[in-house]
Amino acid sequence: MARMILASLSGLSSDHTVLDTAIAAAHIDGGHVLALRTRIDVVDVAAAASIGLPRPGLGISDSIVRIREEERVRARHARGAYDEARSRHGIDAGSPVTLAWEETASLSDTLLARARYHDLTVMGRDEELSPERIRTVLLTSGRPLLLAPPRAPSLLGKTVAIAWKEGAEAARAITAAEPLLARAERIFILAAPDRSGAQDQTAGSVARLAEHLTGKGFKTEIRLTEPGGGPHAIRNLAYECDADLLVMGAYAHSRVREMLLGGMTEAMLADCAIPVFLFH
Repeated sequence: MARMILASLSGLSSDHTVLDTAIAAAHIDGGHVLALRTRIDVVDVAAAASIGLPRPGLGISDSIVRIREEERVRARHARGAYDEARSRHGIDAGSPVTLAWEETASLSDTLLARARYHDLTVMGRDEELSPERIRTVLLTSGRPLLLAPPRAPSLLGKTVAIAWKEGAEAARAITAAEPLLARAERIFILAAPDRSGAQDQTAGSVARLAEHLTGKGFKTEIRLTEPGGGPHAIRNLAYECDADLLVMGAYAHSRVREMLLGGMTEAMLADCAIPVFLFH
């Protein structure tokens, strides 16, 4: 069954890698990619300008003009990235992957609504935009999110790393990622004991997951970090395994706690060199 993938285009630098990542994911078992560019309309501009955006000291009319020009530039960039990706990947009527373009006037609401009707949403990190847009889709769409890396992946889904910490979020992420796991050549289960003395408990949990996946026909390998290594240790371990995809549950702790004290999800939202498959 073809997968329906939503590629969220911002009109910024991440568009090329978002499209490449979405197309790579669609190639795993065939699928359709909708490239969605959401733009700000006049009502949104007026509302933003009325509270002093985008820059203090500008009048409302000046702010509207500036935002409209920025939106025109972003629209051209997004469409250019789409056309370039279609040409470079040789996508046509006979391709196993199909690609379509849509532009709509809205902010995050349209993206969130569309995400709920797709099997997977692909988004990128843009310094110019708040990461809250990613958190919103991740936490409230009810669908998995694939976070594109800074550079386009050459492969996706051949070597998959699973960041495992026993809990509902990680279990749901693995279930959602099963179509990708089924095509993987190598699957690594990664885990980091929270503290010294927790190695046995973590090792037991990882062994149970490996047994479960083996029963479903997946071959797995286990890698554990040193106790207390935290999210960076898991990320570095994924790099050491040459993983081209990291699967993990999102916000096992509350979002506020992770934002204040740090955590795996926030670390991956900030930076990761490989695509990250997230599910809450």
